[in-house]
Amino acid sequence: MRLFKAILFCLLIPVLAPADGAPSSSVAARSGHVVASTQQTVGGKTVTTVSELWFTTNRCRVVTRQSNAPVETQLFDGKAMYRWTHGSKSGHTWHPAGLRVVPDIVRPLLGGTALPGRKRAGTGTVAGIRCAVYDGTRKARNGQDWWKGTLQLRIWESLDRRFPCVIRAEGKDSEGNRVVSEVTKLSLDTPVPAHLFRPPGNVAFYPPARVRSGWRVAGGPIPMSGTVAVHLADSVSSAKAANGRKSVVFEKRRYALDSQALATRADLEEVRMETHYEDGVPKGPALALYFRPETCKRVARAAGKARGRYLVILLGGKPVSVTRITAPWIEETRRFAITARSGDEVAHMANYLVKVPTPPKQ
Repeated sequence: MRLFKAILFCLLIPVLAPADGAPSSSVAARSGHVVASTQQTVGGKTVTTVSELWFTTNRCRVVTRQSNAPVETQLFDGKAMYRWTHGSKSGHTWHPAGLRVVPDIVRPLLGGTALPGRKRAGTGTVAGIRCAVYDGTRKARNGQDWWKGTLQLRIWESLDRRFPCVIRAEGKDSEGNRVVSEVTKLSLDTPVPAHLFRPPGNVAFYPPARVRSGWRVAGGPIPMSGTVAVHLADSVSSAKAANGRKSVVFEKRRYALDSQALATRADLEEVRMETHYEDGVPKGPALALYFRPETCKRVARAAGKARGRYLVILLGGKPVSVTRITAPWIEETRRFAITARSGDEVAHMANYLVKVPTPPKQ
């Protein structure tokens, strides 16, 4: 669940996405103010984006100005996230349980520096910060990147240990597509005014709209049956390693469950058959479990403290979904999707949760 859009700092998100398993930089600064600018030209059309980031260890604010688009602000005040556009009377708010500002927001926006096969090209200075300069290339992924073929890149990586991030990047391909992104102002470990982390009083904030698609298979007027349980769990090598905890096997891996379920069938509002999407592409049917709001908060707050552990969903005591917790869990998340290898498997799980009426006695 991405908390911030890939806004200004495209020098790192679409251009320099870290390779799998690459170590991420550790931002040591406890507060800061960053101003950055990006000019991106694709197909002869140039878009300029300027953004400002203010952050402390537990709060942050990003203001984004883009060509021919409203000014957008996203803010985290330590408890809730807010998003609104300049001049609007309404915006969105949500609660990311377990959010850590520096590792979850600042570092992903500015910290990914992996560039396969990069070669040292000297040193330089950007925004008053001494940098190491590297050259390298990235191959376009089919349909996923804005450039064509090979992107020739030069990056400037900060040598300041408080902020070891890429703070300038230049890239171009053979068809004239190009990007230039640069941090133009950088102040670290300086006080940030408290008022910057307060949402405006003249904007009404609402949870993001959640449209339920597909069709209901259980819940509401349709009675539910079967057992449902959601547990926190740890990956273990064997049943013996579970140390007395109940363990289950899912896709050839074993998980030891916490004894107390975070949610059960009694907490379900409804079950729906919906289409499962990955990166906007439909992948087939899914069974969507919708839990009550108070249950979702309980699951989110537990998951927010369980980074690196797993959330396991059981139907009839058997695991049907395992998710590793790698990011803050949004309290407003009401939908838990269960996918399977085939539509028949999804239909079988749906049928298990539908209570079949007892035929009347003759």
